[in-house]
Parts: sequence; structure tokens; C-alpha cells
Amino acid sequence: MKIEDQEVLHVHNLSVAYGKTPVLWSVDFKLPSGTFVGIVGPNGAGKSTLLKACVGLMKPAQGYVGFFGDKSLASVRSRVAYLPQRESVDWNFPISVREVVAMGLLARHDKVPARDEVAEIDRCLAAVSLGKYADRQISDLSGGQQQRVFIARALAQNADLFFLDEPFAAVDVATEKMISGVLKDLVAQGKTVIAVMHDLFSVFENVDRLILLNNRLVAVGPKSEVFKPEYLQAAYGGQLEMLSKVMHLFAQSGAK
Repeated sequence: MKIEDQEVLHVHNLSVAYGKTPVLWSVDFKLPSGTFVGIVGPNGAGKSTLLKACVGLMKPAQGYVGFFGDKSLASVRSRVAYLPQRESVDWNFPISVREVVAMGLLARHDKVPARDEVAEIDRCLAAVSLGKYADRQISDLSGGQQQRVFIARALAQNADLFFLDEPFAAVDVATEKMISGVLKDLVAQGKTVIAVMHDLFSVFENVDRLILLNNRLVAVGPKSEVFKPEYLQAAYGGQLEMLSKVMHLFAQSGAK
């Protein structure tokens, strides 16, 4: 069976808590591979928590997460890449851009021969237009450039499933467009991208499918099925002006 024909992720009856405070309750869904999936919802809805539970950084109170036909994370870890929020990284750590990207090579399930490593790193840096910054310290980069370094590291891993926590946060329009193009190229190759996102206009422009959360699963499915007033109202409550603008944009575009 080809990768793109598989069920890539199965979240089953997942509940997660911080101490005694529940954050996610009984979340249950499946995703096909070869799609760009946005996780959206209000602040505190559990979006980042869902990603952390999927990649093993948080232990569920109940339920489980299965990969590529309900395999365990441990058995497929090299096929799963995770990009944390930029704010959670110590950007003053003394390491170069090239060394960060090289970490992705170490995590690959199909190891790159040593003679080809430099060329592979250069390819990944070129994909995010950072080739000339390869020997810079990461602390010397702007926020958008730092985000692109982590995207390059994820590319170097050559994973099949990418979990990205706010990949478009605090970047300019040009950088967002670049990152979006890289992620869409991955999807075109049959890989799957699952990204926490806040800006509904950016979500509208980029993703194929949506997971709409507000501590519980509100809706999941193709964008055209989830971008509906009743689901958005259930998730976002009283933010009606913003929602009406998004819905108007969606209706005007005729997007599927």
C-alpha cells in the first residue's frame, strides 16, 4: 500500500490534562494522508496540547494515538516530524543553522550517505532561501528566519507526517507565503501536514481539511464542510464580526 493511500493518523477517545485541569476531552478522529490539515480554535482550546499528545510530549489521561494504520509512535518515530512553537526554543544556544538542519538527517528512517549529507542540507536550506545563512548562529537570525530554519530541519528529516505548532506565527507575508509553498509541495508529494493555526484568513487560504477544537472536538473534515457558521459559532462563541468576515470571504471564493 502506498503512503498516500493510508490512514495516517487515528486519535481515539483522547483526553489530556495539566495536573487536575482537563484540556482535551474525548477527542476522536481519523485523517487520510496527503492532506494539509489546520487545527483551529480559540485560545486555550487545546490545539498545542493535541500536537504534544500526538508526538509523545504529553501523556494522555485516556485514549491513544495511532499512526499509519494504528502503529505506535515508537515504531514509526523517524517518519514523524514535529516543529514546536518558536517561543519554546532557546535561540541563544550556540549552534549554527547548518547544525540545526543536520539534526533532521539524524532522525531519518532512510539514512543519507555521509558523502551526500552536505548536499542534502544545502537542498533543504535552499528550499527556504537560507543557503547564505548556513554558517550563522541561530541567535543572529530574525524570527522569521529562525522559523524557516526549523522548517528546513523538518524537510531534512524526510518524514511522512509533519506536526507544526504555529508555523506562520510572527512572520511577515513573504515568509508566510514561502513556508506555505514548501508545505504544499510536501502535500503534493503525498505527505501530510498538520498545523496549529490562529489566523482564520491564513487557514482559509492554505489548508485542505480542518480540525476545529474547543477543548472538545467541534468538527473535523474538508474545509468546505467545517467552515460553516454553526461550527465556527460553537468553537469561537461571540467573536461574530471576525467570523462573518471569514464566512463572507469563503462564500465569495466558492472554495471547496
